[in-house]
Amino acid sequence: MQSVIEKSGADEFVNKFNAGADTFLGKEYGGEDLSKGQWQKIGLSRAQFGNKPYIALDEPASALDAIAEKELIDSCIEMSKDRTAVFVTHRLSMVRQMDKILVLKDGRLEEQGNHNELMKLNGIYAELYNMQKSFYV
Repeated sequence: MQSVIEKSGADEFVNKFNAGADTFLGKEYGGEDLSKGQWQKIGLSRAQFGNKPYIALDEPASALDAIAEKELIDSCIEMSKDRTAVFVTHRLSMVRQMDKILVLKDGRLEEQGNHNELMKLNGIYAELYNMQKSFYV
């Protein structure tokens, strides 16, 4: 358990709890109150726990700052080795390193490929990627 807590980055706050990983979480249960970003790291820890052949994460970086997002991407890539992982996200920085990217529009598959292949298509993915990239350039 400690290993997956460390891989997700949740150790930075879990280890500060008096009961560590045995701490109840959520105010409604009389436990620790967590930020959205901390809940996402707990969710990532839970996804890594056990030997699951598939992992699905929906917007796993939506409540994280840039540093935490980079750490999350690295952790997601590491935990995806030897298993199938599905990441649903609008943050294209998160998918750049993925083996296969599926671009959906209005519930339909519009494009698929890796980052370089999709950039060469100069379609929806390239447009969105360049738009997001422009925020940082």
